[in-house]
Amino acid sequence: MLAARVLARDRGVVASESWVRLAFISAARMAARICAVPVGALLGIYVGTFVAPALLVVRGEWVKRIALFVLSPFFGLYFGVSLGFSYLSKGKVDKTLLVAKAFHKYAPIFTLPKALTHQGLGLVVVTRHRDVRDVLARDDVFRVDLYDERMRAAAGAFFLGMDASADDPGKSHPSGCSTPPGVPQRLEAAPTGDYDRERALGAAALGRDEAHMKESVGRMAQALVNGALGRPTRTLDVVSEFAHAVQLNLIKEYFGISDTSDERLLGWLETMSFFIFNFWVGGPYRTLAVRAGSELSEHLHELVRERVAEMAHDRPIVDDVVGRMVLRLQAASQGQPIDEALAVRCLAGLISGATVPTIGTLVQVVDRLLDLPAPLRNELKKASLTQNDAVVRRFVREAARFSAYPPTLYRHAASAHLLCPGTDREKSVEQGAWVVTLPILANFDESIFPNPEVFDPYRNETEETAPLLFGWARHRCLGEHMAELVIVEMVKRLFSRDVERAPGSAGRIQKGEAGKIPDGDYARRLIVHLE
Repeated sequence: MLAARVLARDRGVVASESWVRLAFISAARMAARICAVPVGALLGIYVGTFVAPALLVVRGEWVKRIALFVLSPFFGLYFGVSLGFSYLSKGKVDKTLLVAKAFHKYAPIFTLPKALTHQGLGLVVVTRHRDVRDVLARDDVFRVDLYDERMRAAAGAFFLGMDASADDPGKSHPSGCSTPPGVPQRLEAAPTGDYDRERALGAAALGRDEAHMKESVGRMAQALVNGALGRPTRTLDVVSEFAHAVQLNLIKEYFGISDTSDERLLGWLETMSFFIFNFWVGGPYRTLAVRAGSELSEHLHELVRERVAEMAHDRPIVDDVVGRMVLRLQAASQGQPIDEALAVRCLAGLISGATVPTIGTLVQVVDRLLDLPAPLRNELKKASLTQNDAVVRRFVREAARFSAYPPTLYRHAASAHLLCPGTDREKSVEQGAWVVTLPILANFDESIFPNPEVFDPYRNETEETAPLLFGWARHRCLGEHMAELVIVEMVKRLFSRDVERAPGSAGRIQKGEAGKIPDGDYARRLIVHLE
Protein backbone atom coordinates (compact mmCIF):
# COMPACT_ATOMS: atom_id res chain seq x y z
CA MET A 1 0.00 0.00 0.00
CA LEU A 2 2.84 2.37 0.82
CA ALA A 3 4.55 1.60 -2.49
CA ALA A 4 1.28 2.25 -4.32
CA ARG A 5 0.95 5.66 -2.64
CA VAL A 6 4.54 6.54 -3.54
CA LEU A 7 4.11 5.52 -7.18
CA ALA A 8 0.71 7.20 -7.47
CA ARG A 9 2.50 10.57 -7.59
CA ASP A 10 3.93 9.56 -10.98
CA ARG A 11 7.33 11.14 -10.38
CA GLY A 12 8.87 8.36 -12.43
CA VAL A 13 6.53 8.82 -15.37
CA VAL A 14 7.95 11.05 -18.09
CA ALA A 15 6.53 11.98 -21.46
CA SER A 16 8.30 10.33 -24.38
CA GLU A 17 10.63 12.74 -26.12
CA SER A 18 9.92 13.24 -29.83
CA TRP A 19 12.19 11.61 -32.37
CA VAL A 20 13.11 15.08 -33.64
CA ARG A 21 14.38 16.14 -30.21
CA LEU A 22 16.25 12.87 -29.69
CA ALA A 23 17.83 13.18 -33.14
CA PHE A 24 18.88 16.76 -32.40
CA ILE A 25 20.41 15.73 -29.06
CA SER A 26 22.27 12.86 -30.74
CA ALA A 27 23.65 15.17 -33.44
CA ALA A 28 24.71 17.74 -30.84
CA ARG A 29 26.55 15.09 -28.84
CA MET A 30 28.31 13.83 -31.95
CA ALA A 31 29.42 17.37 -32.81
CA ALA A 32 30.67 17.86 -29.26
CA ARG A 33 32.70 14.64 -29.48
CA ILE A 34 34.28 15.72 -32.76
CA CYS A 35 35.25 19.11 -31.30
CA ALA A 36 36.37 17.71 -27.95
CA VAL A 37 40.09 17.31 -28.67
CA PRO A 38 40.82 20.79 -30.12
CA VAL A 39 38.61 22.50 -27.54
CA GLY A 40 40.26 20.51 -24.75
CA ALA A 41 43.71 21.48 -26.01
CA LEU A 42 42.86 25.20 -26.09
CA LEU A 43 41.24 25.16 -22.65
CA GLY A 44 44.14 23.15 -21.24
CA ILE A 45 46.72 25.67 -22.45
CA TYR A 46 44.62 28.54 -21.08
CA VAL A 47 44.16 26.96 -17.65
CA GLY A 48 47.81 25.88 -17.45
CA THR A 49 48.98 29.41 -18.25
CA PHE A 50 46.51 30.93 -15.76
CA VAL A 51 47.67 28.78 -12.82
CA ALA A 52 51.39 28.99 -13.65
CA PRO A 53 52.08 32.06 -11.42
CA ALA A 54 50.55 30.29 -8.41
CA LEU A 55 53.08 27.46 -8.78
CA LEU A 56 55.89 29.86 -7.93
CA VAL A 57 54.64 30.19 -4.35
CA VAL A 58 54.00 26.53 -3.51
CA ARG A 59 56.38 24.92 -1.07
CA GLY A 60 59.47 23.26 -2.44
CA GLU A 61 62.82 23.95 -4.01
CA TRP A 62 63.11 26.99 -6.29
CA VAL A 63 64.34 24.89 -9.20
CA LYS A 64 61.23 22.69 -8.97
CA ARG A 65 58.91 25.70 -8.69
CA ILE A 66 60.43 27.39 -11.75
CA ALA A 67 60.18 24.15 -13.71
CA LEU A 68 56.51 23.84 -12.78
CA PHE A 69 55.93 27.46 -13.80
CA VAL A 70 57.50 26.90 -17.23
CA LEU A 71 55.86 23.54 -17.84
CA SER A 72 52.39 24.42 -16.53
CA PRO A 73 50.93 25.32 -19.98
CA PHE A 74 52.24 22.01 -21.37
CA PHE A 75 50.71 20.09 -18.46
CA GLY A 76 47.46 21.92 -19.20
CA LEU A 77 47.72 20.94 -22.86
CA TYR A 78 48.31 17.30 -21.93
CA PHE A 79 45.33 17.09 -19.61
CA GLY A 80 43.11 19.05 -21.99
CA VAL A 81 43.90 16.69 -24.84
CA SER A 82 43.42 13.67 -22.53
CA LEU A 83 39.99 14.96 -21.54
CA GLY A 84 39.16 15.57 -25.18
CA PHE A 85 40.13 12.05 -26.26
CA SER A 86 38.18 10.60 -23.33
CA TYR A 87 35.05 12.44 -24.43
CA LEU A 88 35.66 11.56 -28.09
CA SER A 89 35.92 7.83 -27.40
CA LYS A 90 33.37 7.42 -24.58
CA GLY A 91 31.00 10.34 -24.91
CA LYS A 92 31.87 11.40 -21.36
CA VAL A 93 34.86 12.65 -19.42
CA ASP A 94 36.44 10.66 -16.58
CA LYS A 95 37.41 13.84 -14.74
CA THR A 96 37.97 12.16 -11.39
CA LEU A 97 40.36 9.59 -12.84
CA LEU A 98 42.47 12.22 -14.62
CA VAL A 99 42.58 14.49 -11.59
CA ALA A 100 43.54 11.53 -9.38
CA LYS A 101 46.36 10.51 -11.71
CA ALA A 102 47.68 14.07 -11.83
CA PHE A 103 47.71 14.49 -8.06
CA HIS A 104 49.13 11.03 -7.37
CA LYS A 105 52.00 11.57 -9.80
CA TYR A 106 52.88 15.22 -9.28
CA ALA A 107 51.45 16.31 -5.91
CA PRO A 108 50.18 13.39 -3.78
CA ILE A 109 50.30 15.69 -0.77
CA PHE A 110 49.67 19.28 -1.84
CA THR A 111 50.29 22.12 0.61
CA LEU A 112 49.71 25.85 0.67
CA PRO A 113 51.37 28.11 3.25
CA LYS A 114 49.36 30.09 5.76
CA ALA A 115 49.80 33.34 3.86
CA LEU A 116 47.85 31.98 0.88
CA THR A 117 44.91 30.39 2.68
CA HIS A 118 41.65 31.54 4.17
CA GLN A 119 42.25 33.12 7.60
CA GLY A 120 45.92 32.17 7.37
CA LEU A 121 45.52 28.63 8.68
CA GLY A 122 47.42 26.70 6.05
CA LEU A 123 46.04 23.94 3.83
CA VAL A 124 47.16 20.38 3.20
CA VAL A 125 45.43 18.19 0.57
CA VAL A 126 46.06 14.44 0.87
CA THR A 127 45.17 12.19 -2.08
CA ARG A 128 46.93 8.80 -1.86
CA HIS A 129 45.09 5.86 -0.28
CA ARG A 130 47.77 5.03 2.30
CA ASP A 131 48.25 8.68 3.26
CA VAL A 132 44.53 9.33 3.66
CA ARG A 133 44.32 6.37 6.04
CA ASP A 134 47.37 7.68 7.87
CA VAL A 135 45.77 11.08 8.50
CA LEU A 136 42.41 9.63 9.52
CA ALA A 137 44.09 7.20 11.92
CA ARG A 138 46.19 9.84 13.66
CA ASP A 139 43.43 11.36 15.77
CA ASP A 140 46.07 12.40 18.31
CA VAL A 141 47.25 14.98 15.77
CA PHE A 142 44.43 15.47 13.27
CA ARG A 143 41.22 16.46 15.05
CA VAL A 144 37.56 16.52 13.99
CA ASP A 145 36.59 19.69 15.85
CA LEU A 146 35.69 21.30 12.51
CA TYR A 147 32.71 18.93 12.37
CA ASP A 148 31.88 19.34 16.04
CA GLU A 149 31.12 23.05 15.73
CA ARG A 150 28.74 22.49 12.82
CA MET A 151 27.02 19.53 14.42
CA ARG A 152 26.41 21.51 17.59
CA ALA A 153 25.03 24.41 15.55
CA ALA A 154 22.58 22.11 13.81
CA ALA A 155 21.00 19.29 15.85
CA GLY A 156 23.54 19.08 18.68
CA ALA A 157 26.80 17.34 19.48
CA PHE A 158 27.29 13.86 18.03
CA PHE A 159 30.09 11.44 18.82
CA LEU A 160 31.48 11.45 15.25
CA GLY A 161 32.32 15.11 15.83
CA MET A 162 34.10 14.41 19.12
CA ASP A 163 37.81 13.93 19.57
CA ALA A 164 39.38 11.49 21.99
CA SER A 165 40.51 12.86 25.33
CA ALA A 166 44.21 13.57 25.70
CA ASP A 167 44.75 10.64 28.06
CA ASP A 168 42.73 8.14 26.03
CA PRO A 169 44.68 4.86 26.13
CA GLY A 170 42.95 3.64 22.99
CA LYS A 171 44.17 6.39 20.71
CA SER A 172 44.62 4.96 17.24
CA HIS A 173 47.92 5.06 15.39
CA PRO A 174 48.69 5.53 11.74
CA SER A 175 48.13 2.71 9.34
CA GLY A 176 50.18 4.31 6.60
CA CYS A 177 53.71 5.37 5.85
CA SER A 178 54.54 6.93 9.22
CA THR A 179 53.46 4.17 11.60
CA PRO A 180 55.86 4.10 14.56
CA PRO A 181 57.82 0.83 14.68
CA GLY A 182 56.22 -1.84 16.81
CA VAL A 183 52.90 -0.01 17.19
CA PRO A 184 49.75 -1.93 16.19
CA GLN A 185 47.88 -0.41 13.26
CA ARG A 186 44.55 -0.14 15.05
CA LEU A 187 43.81 -0.13 18.77
CA GLU A 188 40.35 -0.17 20.25
CA ALA A 189 39.56 2.52 22.78
CA ALA A 190 38.29 1.86 26.25
CA PRO A 191 35.06 3.77 27.01
CA THR A 192 36.71 6.57 28.98
CA GLY A 193 35.41 9.79 27.37
CA ASP A 194 32.25 11.29 25.93
CA TYR A 195 33.10 9.91 22.48
CA ASP A 196 33.36 6.35 23.73
CA ARG A 197 30.30 6.48 25.97
CA GLU A 198 28.06 8.03 23.33
CA ARG A 199 29.39 5.77 20.59
CA ALA A 200 28.58 2.78 22.78
CA LEU A 201 25.07 4.16 23.30
CA GLY A 202 24.59 4.56 19.54
CA ALA A 203 25.95 1.09 18.79
CA ALA A 204 23.67 -0.53 21.36
CA ALA A 205 20.64 1.33 20.03
CA LEU A 206 21.41 0.46 16.41
CA GLY A 207 21.84 -3.23 17.13
CA ARG A 208 22.66 -5.70 14.36
CA ASP A 209 19.29 -7.25 13.51
CA GLU A 210 20.22 -7.78 9.88
CA ALA A 211 17.34 -10.18 9.20
CA HIS A 212 14.77 -7.54 10.20
CA MET A 213 16.57 -4.89 8.18
CA LYS A 214 16.85 -7.05 5.05
CA GLU A 215 13.19 -8.01 5.27
CA SER A 216 12.07 -4.40 5.60
CA VAL A 217 14.26 -3.11 2.78
CA GLY A 218 13.65 -6.06 0.46
CA ARG A 219 9.89 -6.02 0.90
CA MET A 220 9.61 -2.29 0.18
CA ALA A 221 12.08 -2.32 -2.71
CA GLN A 222 10.34 -5.26 -4.36
CA ALA A 223 6.93 -3.64 -3.98
CA LEU A 224 8.22 -0.50 -5.71
CA VAL A 225 9.77 -2.48 -8.57
CA ASN A 226 6.60 -4.52 -9.01
CA GLY A 227 4.50 -1.37 -8.98
CA ALA A 228 6.69 0.24 -11.64
CA LEU A 229 6.32 -2.86 -13.82
CA GLY A 230 2.56 -2.37 -13.66
CA ARG A 231 2.79 1.09 -15.17
CA PRO A 232 2.20 1.50 -18.90
CA THR A 233 5.61 3.18 -19.11
CA ARG A 234 7.34 0.53 -16.92
CA THR A 235 9.53 3.32 -15.51
CA LEU A 236 10.81 4.09 -12.02
CA ASP A 237 12.57 7.11 -10.55
CA VAL A 238 15.56 5.64 -8.72
CA VAL A 239 15.80 8.74 -6.52
CA SER A 240 12.35 9.76 -5.24
CA GLU A 241 10.44 6.53 -5.92
CA PHE A 242 13.12 4.10 -4.82
CA ALA A 243 16.01 5.44 -2.72
CA HIS A 244 13.95 7.99 -0.78
CA ALA A 245 10.93 5.73 -0.30
CA VAL A 246 12.88 2.69 0.90
CA GLN A 247 15.10 4.67 3.23
CA LEU A 248 12.25 6.62 4.84
CA ASN A 249 10.34 3.39 5.37
CA LEU A 250 13.43 1.86 7.01
CA ILE A 251 13.78 4.89 9.30
CA LYS A 252 10.17 4.33 10.35
CA GLU A 253 10.23 0.54 10.75
CA TYR A 254 13.74 -0.07 12.06
CA PHE A 255 14.52 3.20 13.82
CA GLY A 256 10.98 3.95 14.98
CA ILE A 257 11.10 7.52 13.61
CA SER A 258 8.18 8.46 11.41
CA ASP A 259 8.09 11.30 8.92
CA THR A 260 6.00 14.40 9.56
CA SER A 261 2.58 14.73 7.96
CA ASP A 262 4.01 17.25 5.48
CA GLU A 263 7.10 15.10 4.77
CA ARG A 264 9.84 17.35 6.10
CA LEU A 265 12.13 14.70 7.60
CA LEU A 266 14.33 14.10 4.54
CA GLY A 267 14.65 17.82 3.84
CA TRP A 268 15.85 18.41 7.41
CA LEU A 269 18.45 15.67 7.14
CA GLU A 270 19.74 16.79 3.75
CA THR A 271 20.03 20.43 4.80
CA MET A 272 21.92 19.54 7.98
CA SER A 273 24.17 17.00 6.28
CA PHE A 274 25.32 19.30 3.48
CA PHE A 275 26.09 22.07 5.95
CA ILE A 276 28.05 19.74 8.25
CA PHE A 277 30.16 18.08 5.56
CA ASN A 278 30.93 21.11 3.36
CA PHE A 279 32.91 23.80 5.10
CA TRP A 280 32.63 26.39 2.35
CA VAL A 281 28.88 26.83 2.88
CA GLY A 282 27.56 29.26 5.45
CA GLY A 283 25.32 32.31 5.50
CA PRO A 284 21.80 31.36 4.33
CA TYR A 285 22.72 27.67 4.34
CA ARG A 286 23.84 27.84 7.95
CA THR A 287 20.62 29.61 8.93
CA LEU A 288 18.46 26.96 7.28
CA ALA A 289 20.59 24.12 8.70
CA VAL A 290 20.18 25.49 12.23
CA ARG A 291 16.43 25.81 11.66
CA ALA A 292 16.24 22.28 10.24
CA GLY A 293 18.15 20.93 13.23
CA SER A 294 15.85 22.72 15.65
CA GLU A 295 12.70 21.39 13.98
CA LEU A 296 14.14 17.87 13.78
CA SER A 297 15.02 18.02 17.48
CA GLU A 298 11.46 19.02 18.37
CA HIS A 299 10.14 16.11 16.31
CA LEU A 300 12.49 13.66 18.03
CA HIS A 301 11.71 15.05 21.49
CA GLU A 302 8.05 14.20 20.92
CA LEU A 303 8.89 10.64 19.87
CA VAL A 304 11.19 10.07 22.85
CA ARG A 305 8.59 11.44 25.28
CA GLU A 306 6.01 9.06 23.84
CA ARG A 307 8.31 6.12 24.57
CA VAL A 308 9.04 7.37 28.08
CA ALA A 309 5.30 7.68 28.71
CA GLU A 310 4.75 4.12 27.48
CA MET A 311 7.40 2.90 29.89
CA ALA A 312 5.85 4.88 32.76
CA HIS A 313 2.53 3.15 32.10
CA ASP A 314 4.21 -0.29 31.98
CA ARG A 315 3.42 -0.72 28.30
CA PRO A 316 5.92 -2.77 26.28
CA ILE A 317 8.56 -0.74 24.47
CA VAL A 318 8.83 -1.47 20.75
CA ASP A 319 12.17 -3.10 19.91
CA ASP A 320 13.52 -0.46 17.54
CA VAL A 321 16.38 2.05 17.75
CA VAL A 322 14.36 4.62 19.71
CA GLY A 323 13.05 1.96 22.09
CA ARG A 324 16.49 0.44 22.72
CA MET A 325 17.98 3.87 23.35
CA VAL A 326 15.26 4.84 25.84
CA LEU A 327 15.65 1.54 27.70
CA ARG A 328 19.43 1.89 27.88
CA LEU A 329 19.22 5.46 29.18
CA GLN A 330 16.55 4.44 31.67
CA ALA A 331 18.79 1.67 33.01
CA ALA A 332 21.62 4.19 33.48
CA SER A 333 19.47 6.93 35.05
CA GLN A 334 19.13 5.25 38.48
CA GLY A 335 15.52 6.25 38.91
CA GLN A 336 15.98 9.81 37.61
CA PRO A 337 14.46 11.16 34.36
CA ILE A 338 16.43 10.01 31.35
CA ASP A 339 18.79 12.38 29.55
CA GLU A 340 16.30 13.31 26.84
CA ALA A 341 18.65 15.81 25.18
CA LEU A 342 21.32 13.11 24.80
CA ALA A 343 18.79 10.73 23.25
CA VAL A 344 17.61 13.36 20.77
CA ARG A 345 21.02 14.50 19.54
CA CYS A 346 22.26 10.92 19.29
CA LEU A 347 19.18 9.89 17.30
CA ALA A 348 19.55 12.93 15.04
CA GLY A 349 23.14 11.98 14.26
CA LEU A 350 22.30 8.33 13.69
CA ILE A 351 19.47 8.91 11.22
CA SER A 352 21.37 11.66 9.43
CA GLY A 353 24.34 9.35 8.95
CA ALA A 354 22.13 6.41 8.01
CA THR A 355 19.96 8.25 5.50
CA VAL A 356 21.70 10.90 3.41
CA PRO A 357 24.99 9.08 2.61
CA THR A 358 23.13 5.83 1.92
CA ILE A 359 20.77 7.51 -0.53
CA GLY A 360 23.63 9.37 -2.23
CA THR A 361 25.74 6.23 -2.54
CA LEU A 362 22.81 4.11 -3.79
CA VAL A 363 22.00 6.58 -6.58
CA GLN A 364 25.65 6.78 -7.68
CA VAL A 365 26.01 2.98 -7.53
CA VAL A 366 22.92 2.44 -9.71
CA ASP A 367 24.15 5.10 -12.14
CA ARG A 368 27.49 3.29 -12.50
CA LEU A 369 25.94 -0.18 -12.80
CA LEU A 370 23.64 0.98 -15.60
CA ASP A 371 26.73 1.58 -17.75
CA LEU A 372 28.25 -1.88 -17.31
CA PRO A 373 28.88 -3.95 -20.45
CA ALA A 374 26.49 -6.82 -21.14
CA PRO A 375 28.63 -9.64 -19.68
CA LEU A 376 28.98 -7.90 -16.31
CA ARG A 377 25.32 -6.91 -16.32
CA ASN A 378 24.38 -10.55 -16.88
CA GLU A 379 26.61 -11.62 -13.97
CA LEU A 380 24.93 -9.04 -11.73
CA LYS A 381 21.46 -10.13 -12.83
CA LYS A 382 22.25 -13.79 -12.16
CA ALA A 383 23.63 -12.99 -8.70
CA SER A 384 20.57 -10.86 -7.93
CA LEU A 385 18.14 -13.57 -9.02
CA THR A 386 19.94 -16.26 -7.00
CA GLN A 387 20.22 -14.02 -3.91
CA ASN A 388 24.02 -14.25 -4.05
CA ASP A 389 24.70 -11.36 -1.69
CA ALA A 390 28.48 -11.89 -1.74
CA VAL A 391 28.72 -11.29 -5.49
CA VAL A 392 26.23 -8.40 -5.48
CA ARG A 393 28.22 -6.84 -2.65
CA ARG A 394 31.36 -6.96 -4.81
CA PHE A 395 29.54 -5.12 -7.60
CA VAL A 396 28.19 -2.55 -5.16
CA ARG A 397 31.55 -1.84 -3.51
CA GLU A 398 33.33 -1.53 -6.86
CA ALA A 399 30.65 0.83 -8.19
CA ALA A 400 30.85 2.90 -5.00
CA ARG A 401 34.64 3.17 -5.42
CA PHE A 402 34.07 5.45 -8.40
CA SER A 403 32.07 7.97 -6.35
CA ALA A 404 32.95 7.93 -2.64
CA TYR A 405 30.32 9.73 -0.56
CA PRO A 406 31.22 12.12 0.95
CA PRO A 407 34.18 12.69 -1.38
CA THR A 408 36.17 14.71 1.18
CA LEU A 409 36.91 14.34 4.89
CA TYR A 410 38.41 17.24 6.85
CA ARG A 411 40.75 17.38 9.80
CA HIS A 412 42.41 20.13 11.86
CA ALA A 413 46.08 19.81 12.85
CA ALA A 414 46.30 20.16 16.62
CA SER A 415 50.10 20.14 16.42
CA ALA A 416 52.83 20.28 13.81
CA HIS A 417 53.38 16.95 12.07
CA LEU A 418 55.55 15.43 9.37
CA LEU A 419 53.68 13.28 6.87
CA CYS A 420 55.49 10.35 5.24
CA PRO A 421 58.98 11.16 6.61
CA GLY A 422 61.84 9.85 4.54
CA THR A 423 59.75 9.38 1.39
CA ASP A 424 59.44 11.48 -1.75
CA ARG A 425 56.00 12.51 -0.44
CA GLU A 426 57.35 13.98 2.78
CA LYS A 427 55.46 17.14 3.77
CA SER A 428 55.29 19.17 6.97
CA VAL A 429 51.92 20.17 8.39
CA GLU A 430 51.81 23.34 10.44
CA GLN A 431 49.85 23.52 13.66
CA GLY A 432 46.35 24.83 12.96
CA ALA A 433 46.35 23.82 9.29
CA TRP A 434 43.26 22.44 7.59
CA VAL A 435 43.94 18.96 6.29
CA VAL A 436 41.64 17.82 3.48
CA THR A 437 41.69 14.09 2.72
CA LEU A 438 40.15 12.99 -0.56
CA PRO A 439 38.77 9.43 -0.49
CA ILE A 440 37.28 10.16 -3.94
CA LEU A 441 40.86 10.37 -5.33
CA ALA A 442 42.37 7.77 -2.99
CA ASN A 443 40.06 5.17 -4.50
CA PHE A 444 41.85 5.62 -7.85
CA ASP A 445 45.32 5.04 -6.37
CA GLU A 446 47.09 2.70 -8.83
CA SER A 447 49.30 1.29 -6.06
CA ILE A 448 46.16 -0.07 -4.40
CA PHE A 449 43.78 -0.50 -7.34
CA PRO A 450 45.61 -1.64 -10.50
CA ASN A 451 43.94 -0.23 -13.62
CA PRO A 452 41.68 1.99 -11.50
CA GLU A 453 39.64 3.09 -14.52
CA VAL A 454 38.45 -0.50 -15.05
CA PHE A 455 35.33 -1.75 -13.28
CA ASP A 456 36.49 -4.98 -11.66
CA PRO A 457 34.17 -6.46 -9.00
CA TYR A 458 36.63 -9.27 -8.28
CA ARG A 459 39.54 -7.22 -6.94
CA ASN A 460 41.49 -8.84 -4.10
CA GLU A 461 40.31 -6.79 -1.14
CA THR A 462 41.82 -6.63 2.34
CA GLU A 463 41.17 -4.11 5.09
CA GLU A 464 44.13 -2.01 3.93
CA THR A 465 43.30 -2.28 0.21
CA ALA A 466 39.54 -1.79 0.42
CA PRO A 467 38.04 1.34 -1.15
CA LEU A 468 37.52 4.14 1.35
CA LEU A 469 33.72 4.26 1.52
CA PHE A 470 32.97 4.69 5.22
CA GLY A 471 35.89 6.64 6.63
CA TRP A 472 38.69 5.03 8.60
CA ALA A 473 39.88 4.25 12.13
CA ARG A 474 38.17 5.80 15.15
CA HIS A 475 35.66 7.93 13.25
CA ARG A 476 34.73 5.24 10.77
CA CYS A 477 31.00 5.12 10.10
CA LEU A 478 29.22 3.24 12.89
CA GLY A 479 26.45 2.02 10.56
CA GLU A 480 28.55 0.87 7.59
CA HIS A 481 27.19 -2.67 7.85
CA MET A 482 23.67 -1.25 7.72
CA ALA A 483 24.36 0.98 4.71
CA GLU A 484 26.00 -1.82 2.76
CA LEU A 485 23.21 -4.26 3.55
CA VAL A 486 20.55 -1.75 2.47
CA ILE A 487 22.27 -0.92 -0.82
CA VAL A 488 22.95 -4.58 -1.66
CA GLU A 489 19.32 -5.50 -1.01
CA MET A 490 18.01 -2.65 -3.16
CA VAL A 491 20.43 -3.39 -6.01
CA LYS A 492 19.32 -7.04 -5.99
CA ARG A 493 15.66 -6.08 -6.37
CA LEU A 494 16.33 -3.59 -9.15
CA PHE A 495 18.90 -5.52 -11.20
CA SER A 496 17.09 -8.85 -11.04
CA ARG A 497 15.19 -7.32 -13.98
CA ASP A 498 16.52 -6.05 -17.28
CA VAL A 499 16.85 -2.37 -16.45
CA GLU A 500 18.02 0.44 -18.71
CA ARG A 501 18.18 4.21 -18.60
CA ALA A 502 15.13 6.07 -19.84
CA PRO A 503 15.82 7.84 -23.16
CA GLY A 504 17.16 11.38 -23.15
CA SER A 505 17.92 13.53 -20.12
CA ALA A 506 15.44 11.65 -17.91
CA GLY A 507 17.83 8.69 -17.86
CA ARG A 508 20.65 10.76 -16.34
CA ILE A 509 21.11 11.97 -12.77
CA GLN A 510 19.56 15.40 -12.39
CA LYS A 511 19.81 17.65 -9.38
CA GLY A 512 17.06 19.83 -8.05
CA GLU A 513 16.53 23.51 -8.68
CA ALA A 514 19.83 25.41 -8.54
CA GLY A 515 20.05 27.77 -5.60
CA LYS A 516 17.23 26.04 -3.74
CA ILE A 517 18.25 24.57 -0.38
CA PRO A 518 18.71 21.62 -0.21
CA ASP A 519 17.39 20.55 -3.65
CA GLY A 520 20.21 22.11 -5.66
CA ASP A 521 22.79 20.01 -3.83
CA TYR A 522 21.24 16.55 -4.22
CA ALA A 523 20.15 14.15 -6.95
CA ARG A 524 16.42 14.50 -7.59
CA ARG A 525 15.77 12.28 -10.62
CA LEU A 526 17.15 9.26 -12.46
CA ILE A 527 14.51 7.41 -14.50
CA VAL A 528 15.01 3.79 -15.52
CA HIS A 529 12.94 1.47 -17.71
CA LEU A 530 12.23 -2.07 -16.50
CA GLU A 531 11.56 -5.25 -18.46
